[in-house]
Amino acid sequence: MKKIFDGKKYDTETAERVFFSSHICNACNELPEREQRNEFYKKKNGEIFSVHYQKIVETEEIHKDSVDWCFDTDVKYMAECCMDGDEYEAIFGPVEE
Repeated sequence: MKKIFDGKKYDTETAERVFFSSHICNACNELPEREQRNEFYKKKNGEIFSVHYQKIVETEEIHKDSVDWCFDTDVKYMAECCMDGDEYEAIFGPVEE
């Protein structure tokens, strides 16, 4: 997937995926069943971005309305929600106590 944001290109094909998590979400028995995916990437220049989306489990098709990109300070907030402390510090560096 590619996204242009604030004059910069973010491309999941050329960036290194540094973290991934997923879970099946089926709120209110919604069909088709969907997998919520959270992926964090590091660009060659060291910048981190993330992509959050739902995939239809049966077909592996990405649910287009569910794709959400995060950049800059938002990506750190999302990382805090998705990662434990060791995973976070491995990507963003040490954090003060």
